[in-house]
Amino acid sequence: MDAHTAMLIVAASERDANLYYATRFLAPDSFVFIQTATQKILLMSDLEIDRAKQQSTVDVVLSYSAYDKKLKDQGMTEPKAADVIKALLDEFGLTDLIVPTGHDGVLCDAIVLHQLHIDQFLDEFRGQRLSFIIELSLMDVSGFDDLDGVSDRFLRGLHGVQDVLDFVC
Repeated sequence: MDAHTAMLIVAASERDANLYYATRFLAPDSFVFIQTATQKILLMSDLEIDRAKQQSTVDVVLSYSAYDKKLKDQGMTEPKAADVIKALLDEFGLTDLIVPTGHDGVLCDAIVLHQLHIDQFLDEFRGQRLSFIIELSLMDVSGFDDLDGVSDRFLRGLHGVQDVLDFVC
């Protein structure tokens, strides 16, 4: 990846394995993830920004509403998600995007209108996710059931990791 290229994922990490793997942040609502050659960036809602700063493994967590306000201050009456993402990309000097296959086509079309180049990848994180699943399968999760903030769905997934490994390996 060169200095003007970034990977872009806009999704909810509870439903997108690539996004969860990349950020280690579990959220039910969609958010913006950008990975450049040198850093990982999240663009978060005000409701999730503090938790994202504490729990994610990214380098920078920024406020979606701050970019929205900046665009409104510049005269844009109702900035769309693509406008906000474009403002963030401009700030970091990014002009080329890599997005997952099957990503939101409407958002991609809107971003193309902003004259950004988009390439798609099939599954950039598959091998890395498999390593992560193996790592998780070696953890003792028996004491996690009573901890606040741990997703029951995630824990149920961990308990079934051996079935996944048997199927994949």
